[in-house]
Amino acid sequence: PIQRIGDFSEAKIGNLTIVNLYCQYDYGTDYRRFEYGSFKYALSLFCNENMLNGKTIGLPKIGCGLAGAKWDLVEAILIQIVAAGNWIVYEL
Repeated sequence: PIQRIGDFSEAKIGNLTIVNLYCQYDYGTDYRRFEYGSFKYALSLFCNENMLNGKTIGLPKIGCGLAGAKWDLVEAILIQIVAAGNWIVYEL
């Protein structure tokens, strides 16, 4: 639901935590669906509520496919919020 935009949910499986950041409401390629402000807010919420303590975040180039986000802008938000070296980007 649209009320979740800018929020996150998580599931713990053993010592692994899977996180869903709600950064867009819909999908499609006719215009940019990714909301940078929602990504920044959801990522901030997650980092503030979870002690990362040297843990590494692995993520795709979130929002940069069909949602139309620009990786340089997404990366700038990551750099601003998550300590350098604490995240790895996976590309398929």
